[in-house]
Amino acid sequence: MNEEARRILKPGMYYSLYVDLYGQAADIAALKKQYEKAYTFIQTHNLYKDSLRSERNQKQQEELEAIYNNEKIKNRI
Repeated sequence: MNEEARRILKPGMYYSLYVDLYGQAADIAALKKQYEKAYTFIQTHNLYKDSLRSERNQKQQEELEAIYNNEKIKNRI
């Protein structure tokens, strides 16, 4: 997870909710022609989205490694 996102978010928070909220906030700000705010919101949205994707990829990789190692042990027996 990105260090800035880790600093802002607390354990147990729903990161995907923050991704959605900041994306919607960016859309609303753009509709109101508040482009500086929209830019800030979309930057934060992208930060959380990238961090969430990285976290999910890490978990998936760990799961696949565990499955591989278990199969490897089974085949030895």
